[in-house]
Amino acid sequence: MTEEFLTHLWKYGLFDRTSLISDTGEKIEVISLGEHNSNSGPDFIQAKIRIGNTLWAGNVELHLNASDWKKHNHQTDKAYDNVILHVVMKADQTTKRTNGTIIPTVELGFDPTLYRNYIVLIGNRNRIACHDYIARIDTLLLHSWLSSVMVERLEGKVKSLEELLEQFHGNWMRFFISGCTEFWFSPECCPV
Repeated sequence: MTEEFLTHLWKYGLFDRTSLISDTGEKIEVISLGEHNSNSGPDFIQAKIRIGNTLWAGNVELHLNASDWKKHNHQTDKAYDNVILHVVMKADQTTKRTNGTIIPTVELGFDPTLYRNYIVLIGNRNRIACHDYIARIDTLLLHSWLSSVMVERLEGKVKSLEELLEQFHGNWMRFFISGCTEFWFSPECCPV
């Protein structure tokens, strides 16, 4: 089992949400999984989690074992003080912030076939890892998935453009002159 697989489970919500109980005995309700953070710091940011009767907004950190928190020295790193939930495969230790307060930890339960499928797909040498499975997918489901992937990709491009515009402090002229057109109309984006 790898942390990448655990990240995959959390990112796509592929776990049993009905019986999440923290190591402190509180019921956990996931309202929003948050956004995957590809930079340093917690694994997911801007999550919304109800812990007991309190709705929390903050970050989520994932590890195979709760004891990995200390192995990675998060207990001394203030960047992890806004973690509201520690998600693990095995809760073998209590997790604490730099000030000593406890962070609720929850073990994820999931269908074991997910891990077997994940291993098969990761180890697949085809150009498209799911190549062998596509023919088995219902056409309506496949088209629905392709539409959502298209929207996701377009949203990513828009976000990149917004970030570039922000670099130029909203100056559209500098934005376009900067080479934004090269980004937007690159051969990768608009093949001829």
